[in-house]
Amino acid sequence: MFDGTRTLKLTNNNYDDGAPSISNGKVAWAGFDGRSYQVSVYDGSEVTQITHTAYNNVDPAIDANRLVWQGFDGNDYEIYYADIKDGPLPITDLAMKTWTDSGRTLTANSITLTWTAPGESTGYNMYYSTSAIAEESLSAARMIEISTSVPAGQKQEFRINALGQGTKYYFAAKSKDDDNNLSDLSNIVEATTMLNVPDIKQFDPEWGSKQYLKSVSSITVKGCALTSMAMIVNYYADYHPEAQMRAKIVRRNPKELNDLLVANSWYYRLADIDFHDVVRISSGAVMMTKEFEISNDGTVNSYMHNRMPILFKVDNPHTNSQTGSIYYTKHFVVATGSCPAVGYTINDPGYSLSYSLNKRYSGKYTDLIRFKPSDGNDNYSAISIKAYPGEEK
Repeated sequence: MFDGTRTLKLTNNNYDDGAPSISNGKVAWAGFDGRSYQVSVYDGSEVTQITHTAYNNVDPAIDANRLVWQGFDGNDYEIYYADIKDGPLPITDLAMKTWTDSGRTLTANSITLTWTAPGESTGYNMYYSTSAIAEESLSAARMIEISTSVPAGQKQEFRINALGQGTKYYFAAKSKDDDNNLSDLSNIVEATTMLNVPDIKQFDPEWGSKQYLKSVSSITVKGCALTSMAMIVNYYADYHPEAQMRAKIVRRNPKELNDLLVANSWYYRLADIDFHDVVRISSGAVMMTKEFEISNDGTVNSYMHNRMPILFKVDNPHTNSQTGSIYYTKHFVVATGSCPAVGYTINDPGYSLSYSLNKRYSGKYTDLIRFKPSDGNDNYSAISIKAYPGEEK
């Protein structure tokens, strides 16, 4: 760069730098850092790296304090904008942390967000709301102050707790410096929390060895349908939209539910659950709407949106210990929501750390069984369960 009296060498490294753009004494360019291309800006006194991502950021164009560039987001190239006024740089890659069955970053009441620390940041304001977030509406959002920041270019994460179950939220952040100057608003993240269905296992030592109905098997071996029904009924004990109906539901673990079914002969063929009996088990508070319906993602997503968990019937894979061949048995799990890049999330009564339909069941279910809250008179509740989402904790 020639400033009228001398030539300034703005870069000095072993990698390529190119695509310079200049405006009002400021220069922007894309430089390779050994892994990918990143955008940097010289403001007349120092060089600041603007982007810190794992992907290429190229073709910057600068106009006064306004900077735009193309950035790859892992799928395709998008256009990014930053106001490079004095103060900390904005976050450009706010996202939900990658979800795994052993590290669930989205639950019924929490989310873990991650981002790359921008230059000059010493802390952050994190905003979240059930309404869309924009600069002009930040006063209506909840705000959490984060007082620490990792060095620029490193990944940082933060977990937000006390969210409402089955609720869509919007998240955004601003970085801040030592003088409490705030950056522009980050990109917006949208996520819907899971349904807060109790996670009950059929192999729990308290009841796993008990006789299943009138069969010769135990609850551990045959009790997936029984345990799934217990999860559904106990969920509505907390989240039925009508208070008087919630009060009617008796919470029962699989042993207690098993004893109730046996005492009243609410089963058939000695070892099969009749899902219609949910209305009797719940004292009329829950009804089965359809049994063994073929897979239908539209129906499932509608029920999840309205905070009504569904039972999935799945093909459960096993390996023959002698031949090594794969065979399948029928199994029931409870659908609790869906998660980006994961698909349906589940409570699996038969396995620990099995919380996504993808992990064990290849994302597939063969049938679904639907339930709805009832008004106690064999009618579906007139009050949508969306009207009773449960309090944020």
